[in-house]
Amino acid sequence: MRLAVVVVTWNGESWIDACIASVASQDEAPHLVVVDNGSTDGTVAIVERRRTELEERGAELEVLRLDTNTGFPSGANHGLDAVLGEVEGVLLLNQDATLASGCLAALKDAFSRHDRAGALGAKTLYPDTGHIQHAGGYLELPRMAGLHHGHHEPERKGEFDEECEVEFVTGAAMALRSAALREVGLFNEVFSPGY
Repeated sequence: MRLAVVVVTWNGESWIDACIASVASQDEAPHLVVVDNGSTDGTVAIVERRRTELEERGAELEVLRLDTNTGFPSGANHGLDAVLGEVEGVLLLNQDATLASGCLAALKDAFSRHDRAGALGAKTLYPDTGHIQHAGGYLELPRMAGLHHGHHEPERKGEFDEECEVEFVTGAAMALRSAALREVGLFNEVFSPGY
């Protein structure tokens, strides 16, 4: 399975270098698309400085520059449009997120073992705290409030590490099967600039 990574940026110079470095350090170099939503800082220059490193590792880097901040749904759709015909899956990754070693390989493995899965999530941690931000989500009835498994709990070895079905996953690190996206469509841009 070929998996691409799409990162939507906006004025992310504080985080984007660590994000791109974590993608570059994966075992298998992916097709990386950075969609910049009209940044006015050095975000794009920082990404471009990583180009040689990415290409030496066999990764493809594509930078799509939008003139204005169109919001996450539109930015993500630009990135998805760029790769959907070429890959079997896409990881949407926030500009302030970093991938643990082996993350892309684990996502590809999970897609191959669960051929009906349209979306996969990843356990995400708050930086420098060792506390869980997201380990899958659920809706609390009757208000339908979206809550995260493990939210703010300290990470303990083995806890929230088992695969399970959840009601939603966070867009901070969300892998989507290309066939599912072609079937249901891309993000509804009526929610721009939010998510």
